[in-house]
Amino acid sequence: MLDRLTGEAGSKNRDAFLRAVWQGDADDLHLLSQARHAFGLAIDCIAASRGGTPSVWFPDYFCESALSSVRRSGAQVAFYPITNNLMPDWNTCREMAVRQRPDLFVLVHYFGREAESQNARAFCDEVGALLFEDAAHVMRPRGTIGRHGDLICYSPNKFFPVPDGGLLVVRGRELSRCVAKAAQGQPRACAPAIHWVAKRLVRSIRRRIMLPRKPPRPLPPTTLDAELSDTASFDQLWMSRYSRWRLERSFRSNEADQLANALLAGHRHLSSCLAGYGDMQPISFADHLIPYLTVMRCNNESRAARYLNELRSAGVEAFTWPGLPPEVRADQGHHREALWLRRTLLCFTLGWRGNGTLNEFLAALPLG
Repeated sequence: MLDRLTGEAGSKNRDAFLRAVWQGDADDLHLLSQARHAFGLAIDCIAASRGGTPSVWFPDYFCESALSSVRRSGAQVAFYPITNNLMPDWNTCREMAVRQRPDLFVLVHYFGREAESQNARAFCDEVGALLFEDAAHVMRPRGTIGRHGDLICYSPNKFFPVPDGGLLVVRGRELSRCVAKAAQGQPRACAPAIHWVAKRLVRSIRRRIMLPRKPPRPLPPTTLDAELSDTASFDQLWMSRYSRWRLERSFRSNEADQLANALLAGHRHLSSCLAGYGDMQPISFADHLIPYLTVMRCNNESRAARYLNELRSAGVEAFTWPGLPPEVRADQGHHREALWLRRTLLCFTLGWRGNGTLNEFLAALPLG
């Protein structure tokens, strides 16, 4: 039944609709199970067109679990430092480029903020690199996001009720042909969706027949060094048919706009409330971008550890991010800002380990 609803019949129109949302004036769009697979396709393309082992630069404030396809590719990986305001340290980048220039430079738009994409474009033109914009923390392209990159990735499964979903946008006809050729050489298996759909269906049925909900498990205490488990990892490269159908449906109706407005209002409210907790200050995000997380900055590590567990004990889903690469953790001098951010920034979803509405969740914050 699911295959009949979401199968190949009508998929051409469905993909065209998704292109209208995310591709814009670029030349191609690939529908992936996860955004992290976009790095592997980009590296395969560079290896085929330029020869040799590609050199790929990531910011040092980056999640190791997202590098799985990069590590498997055998590419040379380097990590450039970022500043305290989550922007590239351009002076150090130019010093690094004297020793070895990158083939691919990854710029991350952190937490619903626009990174310095014009400066990144100028740097990449200077050193002869492709610019890869990582926009996994925003719902869709807005402002300067996606305007300057040769490749841009998004992660709609972070925002929409779908089991999987990553997007790779490609700009330039020659590069598009190269990425398409790399994609053709990959297995065609799509991410599985049936178990996720079945769980959602059971949950919906329970709500409709008013079965009592199990009380949520309390959040255990944690430490600043703890890393989130990688709960949704797919070996299959391509987006499931269900996710393609569900995303198209969200944008064809007004559901996507309603969701965007609700997320924006929720993160604004949560950010405002948490700003009254101790001395935490919000990492600001642009109103035209929909953030994935609310992120708060603490003055020091001890206060971050204290606030983290105080809020978790109240049922607030607070955590630290990301699980830094081992190369970054091993060089505290070169990557001091990334290490400091990792231990002083707290991340929050709109989830709450309790019953009730969002307003009840916010009212339960221990702000006294």
